[in-house]
Amino acid sequence: MSFKKDVLDKHNEISSKIDNMEKKLDLLSDNSVIKEYYSEMEKKMNSLSEEVVAGLSEKLDNIANELGKAVEKMESKNQDQTLQAEKKTGKGKTTK
Repeated sequence: MSFKKDVLDKHNEISSKIDNMEKKLDLLSDNSVIKEYYSEMEKKMNSLSEEVVAGLSEKLDNIANELGKAVEKMESKNQDQTLQAEKKTGKGKTTK
């Protein structure tokens, strides 16, 4: 019974913190300074030449591709390490 109460108390505490954070985020989203900042950024972005936009877009695409390759490489490495660990411990999946 005590464990259940402790879990419920912790749940309520976390829920309260989440609610407080949501309220703060709502206040921030209404903040005129932030709106002004984004307005200025939008003006700057709209004033960029097509060549600059195309160059930035190409760079972002290259970065996205490189990140994708890096993630695939890490996933493959993790799978290899998992298989090696399973072989060492004898806990690998066996097929019948």
